[in-house]
Amino acid sequence: MQVSNIFSNQPVKTGFEGEDFDWKHYDEHRPIFPKELFDTLFDYHALSPTIRGAAVDCGCGSTQVTRRWANQFATVHAVDPNAYTESHAPSSGNLVLHQGPAEDLSFLDNGSMDMIVSSCAAHYFDRAAFLPEAARVLKCEGTLAIWSLAPIPHIGSRDSMATRIFKNLLQHCIPYPDTLPKGKTQGFRLGITEDYDCWEFLPPMFGDVRRIWWNRPQDYPPAIERENEERIFDENPEFMSKNMKVNELRQYQHTLCNLEREWIVREGRPAAAYVQEAWNALEAEFGGPTGILQVSWPCFMVLARRK
Repeated sequence: MQVSNIFSNQPVKTGFEGEDFDWKHYDEHRPIFPKELFDTLFDYHALSPTIRGAAVDCGCGSTQVTRRWANQFATVHAVDPNAYTESHAPSSGNLVLHQGPAEDLSFLDNGSMDMIVSSCAAHYFDRAAFLPEAARVLKCEGTLAIWSLAPIPHIGSRDSMATRIFKNLLQHCIPYPDTLPKGKTQGFRLGITEDYDCWEFLPPMFGDVRRIWWNRPQDYPPAIERENEERIFDENPEFMSKNMKVNELRQYQHTLCNLEREWIVREGRPAAAYVQEAWNALEAEFGGPTGILQVSWPCFMVLARRK
């Protein structure tokens, strides 16, 4: 199977590195993953003979998501390359923090982990380096789980005008290949959700692969067909949804870290101009900045078992 070289294995600059990154704002305005996602994770892990002794969360950020499931294990190692993690989310209880990349888990022994997870971070990893390292530290039959939400939510419905406005906003802010300087596309990722579908979990390292979509985007590219994998599609629009004011959705947009750290000029105009036009259009559609929107996020999870 050939995968476009747009989907690079190489790590991508995250935008979280700056000391001025506002993690408190990020935590306050990110949507919350529902209990059903964690139920899916632990239902899969329950099929494994490994016990819930130790786990590692790669790319844990502020550990906001880590703490949702950490009580299921005796010890959880939370790993992130940013100094924020150790300075603002100190180790506590069964949670042990480490500053470093996901691709280097050298502080963990071979076959010592029951589970490895990554929430909203695996699209930044160097897959070619991360997967062998994950396989090294996982116990036989241990679980590897990666998941994320799609950055473009459905506003009202998948094909509503508001959804199209927000998608257009992001498309004019995120560097797409045609907007980058020639020769500078290495490491670029076409999109978070497409990237997860390109992860290959090949034997003999991994097996029993499941790819799960909740509320799959209507314009998502055709799925990559693979043998011996299970694909699950749950079209429940309420899976990860909430009512938000227009200005609250704008605060969510500020959590998409690369949008404002790497403004680009597209079609001869600065991206900031498109952003303002988009928000003006959304406010006009919904009665101002306090107008109410029904917002739902598509989510994607990949589960694999160490062989």
